Amino acid sequence: ERDHDERETSLNGSISSNLHYTQVSLAAGASGSDSRTYNGTMSGGIAVHDQGVTFSPWTINDTFAIAKMDNNIAGVRITSQAGPVWTDFRGNAVIPSIQPWRTSGVEIDTASLPKNVDIGNG
Repeated sequence: ERDHDERETSLNGSISSNLHYTQVSLAAGASGSDSRTYNGTMSGGIAVHDQGVTFSPWTINDTFAIAKMDNNIAGVRITSQAGPVWTDFRGNAVIPSIQPWRTSGVEIDTASLPKNVDIGNG
């Protein structure tokens, strides 16, 4: 943005990323020669359960679930209603929102699984 009458230039930029266990946003701006702004944000959720603590890149609602891989496989992508989540080093992932008292479905991205892993259905 440029103000031609006062010859002042403004510059703003931002970047956001889902880092599997949190979301991060960074922004910066400048106006003229003496005004600078910087902003950083992290968002997500933390679930405490019987196997420890699991982080989510999404806000965790009142009704949520913990998905567990049998062999502590990390980095498996699971698609949920809120968006994608990934298993941590214990093989756990937070499904941040499910419908109470109803069957909820998730989808495992089989391309994110290591080779020679068998998946059961049901």
